Amino acid sequence: MKKFGMSLLVLSSILVLGACGSSEESAENTENDSKATAGVIAEKVLKEHYGLSDAKVDVTDDDFKVNQMPDDENADDGTEYKNVYSTIGDFENKGESYSFDMTYSLKDDDSFSVIYFYTPFDDSKTIDTPLKSEQ
Repeated sequence: MKKFGMSLLVLSSILVLGACGSSEESAENTENDSKATAGVIAEKVLKEHYGLSDAKVDVTDDDFKVNQMPDDENADDGTEYKNVYSTIGDFENKGESYSFDMTYSLKDDDSFSVIYFYTPFDDSKTIDTPLKSEQ
């Protein structure tokens, strides 16, 4: 009976430790997915809005950060923004490095809205949607 109890204790310890490791891996995978998504969106904005076909965002850079924000609402027309993320990072274009700051809302897996995008590369093209949280 002692052997059975000891085996049960060892097995439950392994299961508990395994569960802890998988939740850490899951959190890391979620962070990597968020960074990858943010990088794709930033490059799309840089190419389509700023006309920078050679712009590359390095999502593996330690300075590249993505943080989930509270849901918000457009102060002008009431559009609701859910799954809001704030991103800061750098991009490279033709050998020059520039910073950017972006806020976006994921509507679903295939669509998003850019709420804010600023880069000193060309501040005349800044996207800045007024939000209720800023009033």
